Order: sequence, then C-alpha cells, then structure tokens
Amino acid sequence: MKILTLLLAITFITPLAAYASILDSGEISKAQYSVTLPFKLVNNMMIVSLPIKGKNYHFMFDTGAANVLSNQAIKELGLNKRSYTMKFHDISGEERESELYKGPDLHIGDVSFTNFDFAALDTLKDFPMSCFKLDGILGYNLLRHSAVAIDYQKKEITLSDSYKGNPISEGYNPIGFSFYNNDAPQVAIFHQFGDLLLGIDTGKDNGITFNHPEMLSVLDGLGYKPDSSYTIKALGMYGLKEYKMHDYTLSNMSIGRIVLNDTTVTVKAKKGISLAGVGFLSYFKTIIDFPSRVLWLKPISKEEDGFSLPRYGFNLDLAPDGKLLTSHVAEGMLAHQAGLKNGDQIIAINGSNKSIFSQNDYCNIYLDQSNHLYISRSKRLNLTVLRKGKQKDIIIYYKK
Repeated sequence: MKILTLLLAITFITPLAAYASILDSGEISKAQYSVTLPFKLVNNMMIVSLPIKGKNYHFMFDTGAANVLSNQAIKELGLNKRSYTMKFHDISGEERESELYKGPDLHIGDVSFTNFDFAALDTLKDFPMSCFKLDGILGYNLLRHSAVAIDYQKKEITLSDSYKGNPISEGYNPIGFSFYNNDAPQVAIFHQFGDLLLGIDTGKDNGITFNHPEMLSVLDGLGYKPDSSYTIKALGMYGLKEYKMHDYTLSNMSIGRIVLNDTTVTVKAKKGISLAGVGFLSYFKTIIDFPSRVLWLKPISKEEDGFSLPRYGFNLDLAPDGKLLTSHVAEGMLAHQAGLKNGDQIIAINGSNKSIFSQNDYCNIYLDQSNHLYISRSKRLNLTVLRKGKQKDIIIYYKK
C-alpha cells in the first residue's frame, strides 16, 4: 500500500498527556454496554458531536490525548475546578500546566459517562486552530475503560465494555500494546533497522512518523534515500512550529503479522514518540481494546482518495493585511516544478479571484469541501499569483 503524508499550512496534532495515569476519575453507568456514535473526518481529523445541556459540542476523538475542554465551554457549562493540575506537552514538546475540571455528564446512546476529568485549554478558539471549530477533545481517560472499534468506511465509533464480535474469525490481526511514559498506546514496528515503538494516535492526521534524531543516519546507512525533504508548519496545542521532514518509502515493515510494503513514512529529526495517525489507520478496521491492551487491525480495500491527499509541496501564510502568501515551497516537489516561488501572493484559486483573504477564507481552503476555495483534494490546482507586481498563472497537476 502507498500512504501519502499530508503537507498543509495547518497540520493539527493534539497533545499527548504526559501524566495520563493520574486521571483515574470517571464512571460509566452500565457494566455491560455497547454504544455507537458517528464521526466526521475533517482533513483526516475525527470529530464527534455530543449534546450537553441542550447544545451540541464538537470534540476531536483522540487516543493520544487526555480529555480537554475550551475555557469557553467550561464557562458555559459551569464546571467545577479540581484541586489538582496536570502538565501537558504538545507536538513541539512545549510543556504547560493545566487546570482540571470535573467534566459534564456525557450521554452516548443509553450510556452515561460521568465525573471524568477535563483539562482546560485556552487555545482551541485561537486562529488557526479555530478553523476546526472544536470545543474539546475526547481522549484516553474517557476511553481507557472501553474496547474502541473504529470503522472508517462507515465513519462510526463503537465503545463497549468488551468487543461483542469475534475478531479472529472476522479477520482481525491481534497486536499487543503497552503504555510508556503514559502517552498513546504503543505497538512495536519491525524493519531492517530493528524495532521501534509506534503510538496509535487518532488525533494525528497523517500516516507513520518516526520521531528520532538518529533515524536519518540509520536509514542512510541501510542505503535508503529520502523521496523528498521539506519544511512544514505543524499546529500543536500551543501554536505553529516549523519542522524539517523527510519522506522515505520502506518495504518489509511489520506490525504483528501485518506486513507493510511500499509504505511512505515520514522522519522528523526530533526526539519524541513515533506515531501512526489516521492516514495509516484508515487502511484498516481498527479495534483498540484498552482493558485487554490489544490492538486489532483488519486490512480493508479503499481508493487513495480522502485519506491520501495530494501534496503539492508548499504552505500558505495569511498576512495581517489579508494577503495570502506562499511559503516553504519544497525544491523538487510539484509546486516548485510548476514555477511557484516563496512569497508569491495568491490572487486567485481555481478561477476564484480574491486578493484579500479573511480567516474564514483561509479555513475554507483546507477544510470546506463545498467551498470553491477548497484545494486539498484537487487533482489539478489553478493558481494566479502576483510576483514583483506582475500576474502569473500557475497550474499544478497532481501525480501519484
């Protein structure tokens, strides 16, 4: 299978809870239960809606984070503060202390999830994170009691006290997982380079990322050369950070009994937990059985469409005066080949003339499929740019 990682001005990756084991609060109203809730994929982010006190609140579904609510939601719901706090780190490694609150009662089907801790986060409503219109995150400390089955084709999540089917007879492959440093559930991935722990993180939009400073030299020593190298701006909980990324195509990797051939992995030369996100998990029916600590994966057939997005090789920055400017045009990638340069001002996208962009326009470029500005799934991208006072048309064709 071929998995394309995502390069956008917004790469939204949620924080990992540094001390998730202390969040032992919470009760579930039934000892035996099985409830299903739908989710939407917004640029490979799993978002669920839950009614709370007569209003729908929108949550990212994230196995690699603790429960989170925005300060605005906490105020609206009148939640009570706990007597203890907790430290969090985001994708950049930046660490902050957060106050904890007794969460609202959450009702999914005929089951109630009550008295769970939620951390307060004041950046969910800040631009560009506001593009996702999130009120919070449903994370590990709410999921840890359940077997979590995710069907990316039906876009459904099922939470149950134990999986109600027979995963072996249904064609699933079992992989044991562990918790190290109390982060996401981690499985071992094996390759010629040895073995590596890989966090299963539904709050990560792209595929497999190895976060190891030594990995570049290890792969070089094994004769691998990067398919491409580029810089992205990744959006963590505490703002945008720049990272140098390198894509490799690796064969004969394995997770349990599942063999991965011709799989694109991204290497970031920064120490941290390596992660597998929705761009990888969406190739499987997935059961994360937290009580049993077993990950079940069943390969599925699907087209490389919504989960594997065209990567043209540039970022877009919104200037304070509303100008939309190109940045991080990666040498050798599609945009660079078509003639795009850093600092070009975008004045039209796919025939829509717009020299000044609002924050809402910026969000629509990446997230609103019905909007004429939306570019993420285009196979052909038509741009008109202004460069040194001269107008130039640039057409970028996506090639697999």
